[in-house]
Amino acid sequence: MLTIVRYSNGRRAEAIVLTANDAYMRLVLRGTDETAEFVHINGHWFSESGDCLEIESMIFVSETCLQSEAFAA
Repeated sequence: MLTIVRYSNGRRAEAIVLTANDAYMRLVLRGTDETAEFVHINGHWFSESGDCLEIESMIFVSETCLQSEAFAA
């Protein structure tokens, strides 16, 4: 699954969702080779550093699309 996250400063980032549930999400942000973890608290998502963010969209794609060069840095 692909997603777009928007940080409180307006910055947007594309990401691949590795795992998610109602309280936790783990992503790989485009252009990085590290995972990012977000927690859901009182209706808001927060990064590991405490930044509030929004999930702008979630797009379900096939595994084949995720393996393509389209998402490479």
